[in-house]
Amino acid sequence: MKRFWRAKTGEFTATNAFINLNILGEEAGSGKMEANATRKITAPGIIVAKASNGATVTLANVTGTPKVYGMETNGTLGTEFQTGGTATATTFVYDDQTGVVTLPLSGDYVQYLIRYDR
Repeated sequence: MKRFWRAKTGEFTATNAFINLNILGEEAGSGKMEANATRKITAPGIIVAKASNGATVTLANVTGTPKVYGMETNGTLGTEFQTGGTATATTFVYDDQTGVVTLPLSGDYVQYLIRYDR
C-alpha cells in the first residue's frame, strides 16, 4: 500500500539556513539558471538623478535602452520619456557607445528615475 500526499499549498522558509539553488529552482518549477558565455543573466539597475538642464548620467554595462521617468515631489513616478535626437522637455538622449544619458530639460519634475538592465 502506498500513500501519496498532494498538498494544495506549500511554504519555503530559509531563516538562518543555507539556500540550495537546485532545490529552490525545482520548487519554482523552472530549475536554476546559470550564466555562461552565451547566456547572460541581466539585473536591473536604477539611478535617481536631480533634474537640471543639460544634466548627464553615465551608465555602465547597459543591455538595451534605458527608460527615464519623471519623479514627482512626493516620490511617485510621472511620465515615461522617449528617446530622441536631442534632449527636450519630452525626450532624452542615450548614446549606446559611451553609455551617457542626457536627461530631459527640467520642467515639472524635481528628479528623474533611470531604469536599465545590466
